[in-house]
Amino acid sequence: MENQQNFMQLFQHSLADEDVRVKVATLRALTQFLTCFEDEAQVMKYKGMMGQLIDLVILVLQTNEDEGKASLQSLIELT
Repeated sequence: MENQQNFMQLFQHSLADEDVRVKVATLRALTQFLTCFEDEAQVMKYKGMMGQLIDLVILVLQTNEDEGKASLQSLIELT
């Protein structure tokens, strides 16, 4: 994908936002984006972001259980 680096930067920038709602929206957008790929190699190019996503899910679970469960479900859909 030609714009892979641009997408990665956009997602990383949004995940670094101070507002948890922006982070959660980014997580959902990223997981939906990645489910569009049929080629697993394309998805794996974003594997470096998974640690951030898992940390975000943990943070959200601690502050808002329902939102945290929805975020976790988004990650599960990638498998």
